[in-house]
Amino acid sequence: MPPNNDEESHQNEGKEKRVDELVLAIKELALKNQEKEKLADELILSNEELTVQNEEKEKRVDELVLANEELTFQYEETEKRAGELVIARKELARQKELAGYRSEMERIAQDLTLFIDTANAPIFGIDAQGNVNEWNQKAEKITGFNKVEVIGRDLVADFIDSDYKTSVGDVLAKALKGEETANFEFPLFTQSGDRVDVLLNSTTRRDAAGNIVGMVGVGQDITELNRVRLEQARISKEMTQFVDTANAPIFGIEAQGKVNEWNQKAEKITGYTKSEVMGRDLVADFIDSNYKVSVGEVLAKALKGEETANFEFPLFTPSGNRVDVLLNSTTRRDASGRTVGVIGVGQDITELNKVRAEQEKERKEATAQIIQASKLATLGEMATSVAHELNQPLSVIRMAVGNIRRKISDGSVGFDYLGDKLARIEDQTARAAGIIDHMRMFGREAKENVESINVKHVVTNALNLIGEQLRLLEIEVVTEFSEDCAAVLGHSIQLEQVILNLAANARDAMTQSSGEAKITLRVFDDDEGVHIVFEDTGGGIPENVLPRIFEPFFTTKEMGEGTGLGLSVSYGIIHDMQGTIFADNIDGGARFLITLPIVR
Repeated sequence: MPPNNDEESHQNEGKEKRVDELVLAIKELALKNQEKEKLADELILSNEELTVQNEEKEKRVDELVLANEELTFQYEETEKRAGELVIARKELARQKELAGYRSEMERIAQDLTLFIDTANAPIFGIDAQGNVNEWNQKAEKITGFNKVEVIGRDLVADFIDSDYKTSVGDVLAKALKGEETANFEFPLFTQSGDRVDVLLNSTTRRDAAGNIVGMVGVGQDITELNRVRLEQARISKEMTQFVDTANAPIFGIEAQGKVNEWNQKAEKITGYTKSEVMGRDLVADFIDSNYKVSVGEVLAKALKGEETANFEFPLFTPSGNRVDVLLNSTTRRDASGRTVGVIGVGQDITELNKVRAEQEKERKEATAQIIQASKLATLGEMATSVAHELNQPLSVIRMAVGNIRRKISDGSVGFDYLGDKLARIEDQTARAAGIIDHMRMFGREAKENVESINVKHVVTNALNLIGEQLRLLEIEVVTEFSEDCAAVLGHSIQLEQVILNLAANARDAMTQSSGEAKITLRVFDDDEGVHIVFEDTGGGIPENVLPRIFEPFFTTKEMGEGTGLGLSVSYGIIHDMQGTIFADNIDGGARFLITLPIVR
C-alpha cells in the first residue's frame, strides 16, 4: 500500500507544518502576550501615574474651591463695603441736600417774615386758642397798637368792636376748622378811637403734619375807599337829583335804544311821564316819522362813540303840540369804558324858534325895504338915461303926428301913408310902454317865493336900462355869454339890481379916470355853478378898502354921492341865493366874480 504511505506521509508533513505554524503562532501569541503584558504594565504605571495626577488635581481642585470660596467671601465683603460706602455717600449727599434745604427754607422763612412784616397790607396771625402770634408793621400803623402790645392777647376779646365780636369770631373759628373766608369787611378801632375799615381774607395755618395750628389774616385798609364810595354815592345821588330837576330835558337810552332816563323837564315839555316812557323805544315810540331816521342815526353814532352837538329835531306831545329840541348826545360808558348807552341833553327852543322866525321875518322885511330903497335910488340915478330912452319914441311919435297934420292941411294925405304913420306911432308907443313897464317892474317889491331865472336874460335887461346912459358917457360895453347857460333860483329883479349896482359903480369910477372906459361882462357855467364876471377899467379898488367893500354904509364917494348900500345890498341878494360874490383888482380896474348854484 505504497500510495497510502505517501498520502499519510503527505498528511503527516501537512500536520507537522501546521504544528510548526501553530508553534510559530503560539510563539507569536506569546510574544504578543508579552507585549500586552508590557503594555499592561505600562498602562498600570500610567494609571498609577494618572491616579497620582488625579489625586494632585483633586487636591488642587479642593485648593481652588477653597480659594474660590475665599475670593467669593472677599468679593461679598467688598460688595458689602461698597454698598455701605454708597449708602454712606448717599446719606452724606442727603445730609448736604437737607442742609441746603434747611438753609433755603431758613432764607425763605426770613424773606417771608420780612415780607409779612413790611407788607403794605395789615397781616396778623392767631394760634389755635385765638391769641395773637403775628402782627406786622402795617397792622401796627393802622391800629396804633405795636407788636409787643398785642402778641399773646385774645384778638377778638381785646381788639374787635363789640358790634363785630361775634361775626369776626365766627370767621376766625371757621378758619381754625379749615374753612377759609374771603372779603369779609369789619372795623377796627385805634387806640385814639378812630375807625379803620378792613377787608379780611382768612387762611388756615397748618404745621408740617397738616395739623391746624392757627390762622393768618391778610387785610386791606379800605377806610379811604369806603369814604370815596360814600362820596361817590353822595355825588351820584346829587347828580341824579340834578339830572331829574335840571332846567333842560334830559333823557337816556340803553344800548338797545330803550329809555332808561327821563327827567322832570322832559316830562313837562313832552307831556309823557317817566313811568310812561321807561323801557320803551325812544325813536320808534316818540319821534315823528319824518325825523326817525335822522334821530336814529345820531343815537347810533353816539353808541359808537361819535358824539353830536346842536342837533335840532321836533317832539310831539300827546296833545299833538310840537316842541322843538336842540340836542347834544353823549356816549354813556361803564367803569371799564364799555359803551352802555347814550345821554341826551336837550334844550327846548320852541319859543326861541318862534322868536327866530319872527326876527327872520323882520330881517327879510327890512332887507326888502333896503333893497327897495336901493332900487329906487338906482332908478333916480338912471332918470336921465330913462328920460333919454323915452324921448326917442316920443320924438318919433311927434314927428309922425306933425307929418300927418301937414298932409291933412295940404289935403294930400292918403290911407296908405296914414296907415304907415299910425303903425310907426304904435311901435314907438309900445317901445315907450315897454320901458315904463320895465321901470315899474324894477321898482316893484320882490315876491316872497323864488323862481327859476335865466341869468343871461337878467344881465341883458339890466344893460337895457343903463345901456343908453353908458353910451352917452362913451363907456364901451362888451358881453360874452355862453349859448346854453343853466338856470338858477332867485328873484330876477334883485339879480338885475346887483348888475345895475356894479355897472353904476363902474360908471362913476370910469368917469373920474382919463383912461379907456370899458365894461366887460361874461356869463358861463361849469360844474361849480353859473358864473357872472364883471370887469371895468376904472382904476381898481384901493387895497385898504377891499376887506370892507361889502360892509353896509361903507363908501369912498363924496358926501351926498352915495349911500354905501349898493354893494352891501348886492352881497345880501347873492347870499340869499346861496351864492358867493368876491371882489379883486385886475390891470387897470376892478373885477367882481359872482357864482350861483345851478337848479338841478
